[in-house]
Amino acid sequence: MKKMADAINKDDCKREFNIPLDKISVHIGYNGSTIQQHLLILEKLALLAPEIKKILYITIPCGYGITPGYPAQIEQALINCGIEGSLQKEYLDKTHTAHLRNSADIFIYGNETDSKSDSPIEYMYLGAYVLMPEWLLPNYQVLNKTTYTYYSYNSFELLTPTFNSLLNDFEQSDNSSPNGLQDFQNWMEKDNSWDVLGPLWKKLL
Repeated sequence: MKKMADAINKDDCKREFNIPLDKISVHIGYNGSTIQQHLLILEKLALLAPEIKKILYITIPCGYGITPGYPAQIEQALINCGIEGSLQKEYLDKTHTAHLRNSADIFIYGNETDSKSDSPIEYMYLGAYVLMPEWLLPNYQVLNKTTYTYYSYNSFELLTPTFNSLLNDFEQSDNSSPNGLQDFQNWMEKDNSWDVLGPLWKKLL
């Protein structure tokens, strides 16, 4: 997916989606379905310390897979959460989807179930710090084949402290990329299943 953006950088991607450059960009989920469990995630992020909330900006992609009436619930939960943010409601083509993925510093995933969605892999590939539930890890065996550092929680009660740990590592990183990112990218480029998608993303890096 790198080649899809004509070398547009992360800051340009953030500007495209009106994400403040002085804040840490956090994305939650990748569509507007209740299966993404945005409300539970926002409930747990509401427990963060005020000084942390001030440095975050939340983007919630809702351009497809929308449960009727659900975006309004997400918007209210985002207000209640006390963190600045917005819903991305437009359906995006592949190029702008690539830009959206690249605008994230951190990606939080909370699906009830999935069958190895490409979306979390795309966020990982573009260097986002990823926080995902342990019940989905069996679907992402690639994480066991590289040195890529990811963060996981086995219940929503642990999402807040795990996010705090991730954020601490993010802020201390020299290049704001997870450890093992290059190893992960190299492995994905060798994986046959990535032959079609991989080349499309390369110019984002």
